Amino acid sequence: MLAPASAKPPRVVPFGVTEALGALLLSFCVEILGVIALGLLTRHTGISQMWLAIAGYQFLALGVLLSVGLLIVFRLSGSLSIVGYRHLGWRSWAAAGVAVIPIYAGVAILYALFNAFLPGYHVRGNAQELLQGASPHVGLVQGLGIALFAAIEAPLTEETLFRGFLFQGLRGYFARYLPYQGAVLAGAIVSGLTFGLLHFEVHTLPILVFLGIALAYIFQVTDSLFASVLTHGIINLVAVVGTFHISP
Repeated sequence: MLAPASAKPPRVVPFGVTEALGALLLSFCVEILGVIALGLLTRHTGISQMWLAIAGYQFLALGVLLSVGLLIVFRLSGSLSIVGYRHLGWRSWAAAGVAVIPIYAGVAILYALFNAFLPGYHVRGNAQELLQGASPHVGLVQGLGIALFAAIEAPLTEETLFRGFLFQGLRGYFARYLPYQGAVLAGAIVSGLTFGLLHFEVHTLPILVFLGIALAYIFQVTDSLFASVLTHGIINLVAVVGTFHISP
């Protein structure tokens, strides 16, 4: 069985909140500069907004890759376990997959609460924002490309940055001042808020903050980013399947 999050603190994370914030800053600086350059190069090409967004995302992935590389070099570690990619047993794989169910239940409750008390807010997920401007009918090759991006690349990039770097760094920082479980909660909330805010879309914020907190706890319980990547990937894939109609 999975050990509860309250059982004991995990192994010592070999970096602090300064490195975590540095990774966040580096990653988004690389993305911003890359998107600006991409916009200048493609302004007269007529490429759809969706494909431009996906192309621009590659610079965020590059920034995260650079951050991991720098951390490995300066911390003299040759393993991706430094940011949380550790062996995951089959029970944890299964738990990560099943975790999608309570997450969707939580999302449904959020929708109901906002519709009841703030009906004008129009809370929604972020698949429509990323994939806006795209035709709902796409070919098989395009559909597979979108699915691979949403279900594999985006979860790997975002889990490494927001859970591997930011949550771990914040958890260690808050552990100096709070009991361990308080540090876990504070780290999950702050990293979840950051995850939501840095998508820069007000109507997706509640769902993304909730998702960020849930994914932090999945990582916390399993002690492996593979688990949160799997859960994140399933959620993204379901969103893409619900948005597009793929034809041969």
